[in-house]
Amino acid sequence: MGSSNCSVCGDGLISGSMIEEKDICMDCLLKEQKAISKLGIGDLSHVPGVFTLTNSQRRLLISVYKRHLLTMGTVQRHRFMPEHLKKVEWDPKDETVNVYFSNIWWHYTNDHEWY
Repeated sequence: MGSSNCSVCGDGLISGSMIEEKDICMDCLLKEQKAISKLGIGDLSHVPGVFTLTNSQRRLLISVYKRHLLTMGTVQRHRFMPEHLKKVEWDPKDETVNVYFSNIWWHYTNDHEWY
């Protein structure tokens, strides 16, 4: 790690991770994971298409999105947090919620999987 302090909270580092050349302490990483587990539709209200989904489609979006984020490594997850979501839409043919970011998108299925 390049510095001796966390880039988020400023505390001294004993252990942690580096995200895009910023040192992050374990406490901040744990807070991020807790924040993911508490994600709700309000955290995605800025995303075009969220409120065109039905209630069950929004529940599916949140459920799969949280699970998807938690499977990612620290650096990758940082790139797919809610502020980076570009739009979501229901695909009636595949019966999936399609989730779009800058250069990639995923289908979120009713089986709580993604591809």
